[in-house]
Formats: sequence, C-alpha cells, structure tokens
Amino acid sequence: MDEGERLFFGDIVEDSRTEGEVKLKETFEKSVFPDYYGGCYRSDGEDRKIVILLTENTEENQKAIVERYALTEEKYVFETCENSRNELLDVMRQLTISTEFMKKWKIQHVLIRERENDVEVCFDGEPDEEKLERFKREVMDSPIVVFDFTGAKKVY
Repeated sequence: MDEGERLFFGDIVEDSRTEGEVKLKETFEKSVFPDYYGGCYRSDGEDRKIVILLTENTEENQKAIVERYALTEEKYVFETCENSRNELLDVMRQLTISTEFMKKWKIQHVLIRERENDVEVCFDGEPDEEKLERFKREVMDSPIVVFDFTGAKKVY
C-alpha cells in the first residue's frame, strides 16, 4: 500500500501510516454479515428508532438479528431493502482499491449511504455526463452505485 493511501468507509477516514488504519482495514476486509442483513440507521424524529434493513424481512431473520446483536428493549423496527451489507461492502472494496485509482478518476469519496442502501461515488468538480458514461463502461455499471460531484448544486 502506498504511504499516503487512504481507506474510505462511510465517514471514517484513516491514514495508512497508522496502526489504526491497518486494524480498520483488516476488520473492513473480513466483515461478513448474514446475507439478508442490509445495514441500519437511526430514524428521524423524537423516538429515534433503530431502523434495521433486511433483504428478506421474515420473522425468522428478525429473530436471528435480535439474538445475534443482543438487541434489548430499545426501540427498533425492521424494513425491507434491496441490497445486502455484504454486497455493499464488496462494491466499496472494488471502488477503493488504490489511491492511484481514486486519483485517476478524481474521486472525492466512496461511501455507503445507509438510508438509501446504496454506494455513492463522489467525483471532484462539476457534473460531467461523459465522465459518468466512461466510468460505467470501464469500471462499474451497477444499480447499487449512485454518483455525485463536489460541484453539483444540492436541492433539498
């Protein structure tokens, strides 16, 4: 790994020169979740429930998650999602293979968007349809991946 290489995982960014990055990378590479688990996030609002995403939202899978992660009486809900956490992590691994790859494509960050259950690739600069089409042809064209540009105007 190059001295300045970085690992992007959600909002965690660790420098490869640290012991912490090495441990984080090992954990990241070894992370395996049940194939039906899609991730989780806190809901908006006063109750701030934990929303647990399942690709197969069955009673059996819900029970397995509650037992596996020792969930207590805290408020949580289950929702159905399209992509498993393992699929999202696999896409992340492919898109963060090296600093040179990230520099070549001028990628600002790659992250898992928990609520949307997808992976975002954000490029430096203004929106560029030609660049997106080339990236899809040469690197990856997957419904799991969404794109953004640092120069794009956000409408909320």
